[in-house]
Amino acid sequence: MRRGFLQVLCALFVCVVMALPVQAVSASALSGLHKIMEIDNWGGVIQDASGDLDGVDLTLNGEALKLRTDFSYVQCRSGDRHIDHGVMRLMSRDGSKDYLSFPMKYPDGFLVFQFQNAQGKEFLLIQKEYSYATGRDTHEFWIIGKSGDKYITYATLDGARQMGLLGESAYPTIRNGELHIRSYVKGWEARQDDGHYAYQGHPAHPVGKSAYVNSVAYFWDDNAQWFGVRLVD
Repeated sequence: MRRGFLQVLCALFVCVVMALPVQAVSASALSGLHKIMEIDNWGGVIQDASGDLDGVDLTLNGEALKLRTDFSYVQCRSGDRHIDHGVMRLMSRDGSKDYLSFPMKYPDGFLVFQFQNAQGKEFLLIQKEYSYATGRDTHEFWIIGKSGDKYITYATLDGARQMGLLGESAYPTIRNGELHIRSYVKGWEARQDDGHYAYQGHPAHPVGKSAYVNSVAYFWDDNAQWFGVRLVD
C-alpha cells in the first residue's frame, strides 16, 4: 500500500515538473565579422611594432567612437622599436567619454573585430595577442557591446577557459549564425610519439604547422539580452 502511494506521488511530481513553463532561448544570428584594427608588437622578432599604432576611429551602433592608444616605446639593442607597455581605450570620438581600457605590455599587441546580430546591434571582439615569426598566441579577449548608456564586457578568455577552451591561439569566425572562437596550438606541441595528435588529453587535428584543438561558440540570446556559449569539440 505504501509503495503504491509513493508511486502515485512520484508520478504526480513528474507531471507538475513537466508542466512548468521553460524559458526558451531565442537566438539571433550573428554576422559581418571583420577586422578593424591590428597592432603587432613582434615578440622575439627583430622588427618594429607595426599596424594601427595611433588607434582607429569607428562607428558602433550609430555612435562615433575611437580606439585610442597610449603607449610607451623602448628601443631594443638590435635597433627595433617595441611597445614596452601602455593602454588602449574605447572612447567617444571627441574624447569626452572614456568607456573601457585594455592594458598591455611587451610583447602583446591587439586585434579588433566588429560584428552584429540580426537586429543590427553591433559588438567588438578585442584580442590581446603575442605575435612571433610563425604565428601568435592569444593572451586575452573581450566581447564588448553597449548596454544602456555604458559599454560592457559580455565574455572573456577566462570564461572560455572555464568552459573548456584549450588551445593557445584563438581565431574567430562566424558559423551558422554563431561566433566561433577556434583554438590552436603549435603542431609540435600536439604531435605524440605514436604519430597521432592530442593536447592536454584532447584529440587535435593538424592544420599546416599548427593543430586545431577545440572551440567555443557564442550566440546572442534575445530573451536574456546576453551571449550564450557552448563548447564545440
